[in-house]
Amino acid sequence: MLKNIYCEKLIRKELIFKKGLNTILGPKNGANSIGKSSVLMLIDFVFGGDDFITLCKDVISKVGHLNIDFTFEFDGKSYNFTRKTETHSSVIFKSNEENIEWSIVDFRTFLAQKYGFSSNDPSLRNLISRFSRIWGKDNYNPNKPLLRFTGEGYASIKEFLIKSFDYYNLIEEIEKKKAENEVKRKNIDIAFKQGFVKKVNLKEYRQAKQDLSVIDNKIDIIKKDLDLFAANIKAILDEKSLTLAVEKDKYLKQKNSLASKLFRIEENISDTKPIPKRYFCKVVDFFPTVNIEKLNEVEGFHSSISKILSDELKKEKESLIYQLNEIDMGISLIDLKIKEIAASVDRPDEIIDEVLSLSIKKKEVEDTVNYRERQDDIKEASTAIKVELKEKTEEILSKISNLLNENLKLFNTKFYGPDRIPPQIILSDNNYLFEHHSDSGTGKSYANMLALDVSFLHTTKLPIAIEDSIVFKNVEVAAIEKIVNTLNTIDKQVFISLDQLNIYSENTRSILRQASFMRISRKYPAFKFSWNIESQRK
Repeated sequence: MLKNIYCEKLIRKELIFKKGLNTILGPKNGANSIGKSSVLMLIDFVFGGDDFITLCKDVISKVGHLNIDFTFEFDGKSYNFTRKTETHSSVIFKSNEENIEWSIVDFRTFLAQKYGFSSNDPSLRNLISRFSRIWGKDNYNPNKPLLRFTGEGYASIKEFLIKSFDYYNLIEEIEKKKAENEVKRKNIDIAFKQGFVKKVNLKEYRQAKQDLSVIDNKIDIIKKDLDLFAANIKAILDEKSLTLAVEKDKYLKQKNSLASKLFRIEENISDTKPIPKRYFCKVVDFFPTVNIEKLNEVEGFHSSISKILSDELKKEKESLIYQLNEIDMGISLIDLKIKEIAASVDRPDEIIDEVLSLSIKKKEVEDTVNYRERQDDIKEASTAIKVELKEKTEEILSKISNLLNENLKLFNTKFYGPDRIPPQIILSDNNYLFEHHSDSGTGKSYANMLALDVSFLHTTKLPIAIEDSIVFKNVEVAAIEKIVNTLNTIDKQVFISLDQLNIYSENTRSILRQASFMRISRKYPAFKFSWNIESQRK
């Protein structure tokens, strides 16, 4: 809850608040332009509102920018803040003599958490702003009491209602499906607009389906022709290549035979080397009587023979190598001829060109057909989602209206007794009506709106309500007294402005005085002087 506000610019610098009813009281004569509405707007300002900046420009221009210190209390713990009109987009949090700057968004999040709001609830400001009925905000039309601002669309009001009464989880999945389907629809539209796909009507779609069937038939025929052509190519290659393959096989057998002979000759050449003479000296060690000269003569003869054989083997080796080279050249020539035979078969260029052309056309027609079908699917899904959402929303709104109407009846009885016709709120998927029935005088209409505000305090997480004197202006005195009695029993904070206390009963005056956080008059205006009075102008 809000505990206090401190501002040097106020005639009463510190305003102290309590649970339940809190009042700012004006003079007996009901004088205006003394700052009641501006003070209420200042209370809305410390709850994260911005209307003080735009709707109380005269205050700022006359007294200068305001520094507002204020304290909230939650679960017995105090939280101290400062918000300045000059830098209203931030709030200073005073923590253990340390000043921490928060954005206004962070501050509103803090308040929402402390007041028990969840992600499925409306935002704190969305809820409070509707029930801060202060002069200048234009949200006090008793026939349209749910408006946050003039011109607000019903879609946002409907969402606010569903979230306020904790029914949003029942339509959240449907809303997700709706959003996803909308993304798909936009993507389809982009494809059409950018010219990636041709947009067709139903007649053109049917023709495209026929065209696709014709193209598929043509491609199937060409595929069969290509299979036959491939078989003919294989036969041609087999016939022409067979002779060459046989010839190549002969060459390979000859090559293997010659390679074997070459290997044996190279082995023989290595075996014809003479025995070195130093080995004969070692023979003497074993056979002292051996004739070394005779051995040398014999070895000399053998060496002559070996040389002759070696020369012959080398000549044979050169001949074999030459023959192998000739065979390799023959094999290479055969391989070349086989490649030439394969390449000599003409490619079916005309058939390939036709297949390519048909494939491109098929892709184009397929895209046209597919996108049309996807577009139809999205439209059907959109219609189904819309029906589902409408049915679920109407079911939820029916529950909400029943609950509110029960409370409206209850508080109407408290304000006027059981004989007066209670107002009724009628909620549909497209609009809402706050029905005053035949009891639609100005005063009763405003009292009905007050009954609605109290109903919201009792049935939702709405933490506060602010009711300016304009709301009470035309309500009959007896009803105001009962309204004040009712507001005085509420645990949540309600801030109201009233004047002309002398017209009320002593009991009502006592309640109003005990709940008062500020009294102002023409002589003692809220911001110390009245700039609309010549004698007080600076």
